[in-house]
Amino acid sequence: MRRDSERGQASGSCSGSSSSSSRNDGCSAKGRSWVSVLLCVALSLFLAVVALIAYNLHSVDSIFSGEAGAIGAGQSRHRKFSGDYANIPVDVVVDKAGAEVQRHAKEVADQSAEARKKQEIREAEAKAEVAAEVAATAEAVAEAAGAAAEVVVSPECRTSIERKWHGEHTVEPPAGKINLVCCQTTAGKGGVFNIAVHPDWAPIGASNFMTMVRDGYFSPSSRVPLFRALKGFLIQFGLNSVPEMQHTYETTRLSGKGGLKDDPQWLPAGPPGRVNEAGVKRFQKGYLAYAGAGKNSRGTQLILAFEDNAYLGGGSPWEVPWGKLFGEESYNTLLSVYTGYGEKVSQGKIRKRGLEYLQAEFPKVDFIDSCRVMAEGVDYT
Repeated sequence: MRRDSERGQASGSCSGSSSSSSRNDGCSAKGRSWVSVLLCVALSLFLAVVALIAYNLHSVDSIFSGEAGAIGAGQSRHRKFSGDYANIPVDVVVDKAGAEVQRHAKEVADQSAEARKKQEIREAEAKAEVAAEVAATAEAVAEAAGAAAEVVVSPECRTSIERKWHGEHTVEPPAGKINLVCCQTTAGKGGVFNIAVHPDWAPIGASNFMTMVRDGYFSPSSRVPLFRALKGFLIQFGLNSVPEMQHTYETTRLSGKGGLKDDPQWLPAGPPGRVNEAGVKRFQKGYLAYAGAGKNSRGTQLILAFEDNAYLGGGSPWEVPWGKLFGEESYNTLLSVYTGYGEKVSQGKIRKRGLEYLQAEFPKVDFIDSCRVMAEGVDYT
């Protein structure tokens, strides 16, 4: 019974008050078992970390396996984790990185060279197009000028101008030499416009008109319609019936549709200048000026006054007279211009379709078939 009692006490709780050695030994053994568990857990975590590191190093090794294999033929690509596992030579890594950098740099350089080559090709093509357009322009101008030169000059074209054709003006215009131009038309029975061009009235506008004449802008191969003929008011003209000629002149002689700088206005401005004390109206019958739509907007389009007008030229910077009709034949032709279409003709369609549009939809419209310089730098006789 005593032994059983002692065994029972020996197997009892460690929390008792007994101080026997057997009980103390039991408690110590129990504590040591928990420490062992903790150590096992820590060791397991450590081994897991080591395994993860080994896996990552194995991935690195697989990337450089080709280079590492070159170091020693027959070495295994998959090494065991050891002190030598990660000992891939540094020069292999450097060579790999250097090769990649060089390859990328070469690709960038090749792409840049290719882009530059393409840009050079585009620029060369653009220059070739411009050269072709210039050549075509020169050919068209030469052809038009040649066609104009071949026109039989009407006997009504004049090479001199009498003083009486100076006419009346609200104020005396700037004095100077005169250029004489004769334009043959379809109005009436092939009547003419004899035009006195006054460079001193409007130097820029007069010069541009003379350039149009010399370039063959008005020729049988590039006729100019009197497309806006408003009876008792004015005629607007200057769009070419050949769209290519129109485009060519505007791009080579002007900066687009307009762009011609305004000349100083020599006519009196505003309501006070509409009629002078003698009853002379500001914009006289037979005056020629430019059509426009704002400052420095003049181009190839011109206006010709059907009758004396008090309102034109009073404030619009483009309506500066640069010339005037002279000779009875010119005013007879003016009265013969067909005015039945009024404002119906489309400027946009003339630009796009040219002569085909006019002949199809406005067969009665009159044209200027040719203009030529008859004399330059003359005075009144």
